Amino acid sequence: MSVTAPAPLSSTILGDGSILMATSGSLTTATYEITFAEALTSVTGFRLEAMEDASLPTGGPGLFPNGNFVINEITAEAVPEPFTLLAVGAGMAFVARRRKN
Repeated sequence: MSVTAPAPLSSTILGDGSILMATSGSLTTATYEITFAEALTSVTGFRLEAMEDASLPTGGPGLFPNGNFVINEITAEAVPEPFTLLAVGAGMAFVARRRKN
């Protein structure tokens, strides 16, 4: 798993798999990207918990000075591995060629 976020945010993946986001400056909005390297073949749900932490402003759970945490949107997408795309493309090319004949 990896996490990307804009400066001044920093992320730490903790031992239990949770992600601690911290900031060294003021921030009003941010877009986080969490990537899983494992093949997630049967995802049936998504769980997000905003947890308090002593290192966050007023103990969190958010990064605002008053500790607020707001979510405006969550999106998810499955991105096939490059080899999978190559195999699908080759299969489609074969079907197209066969239809011409």
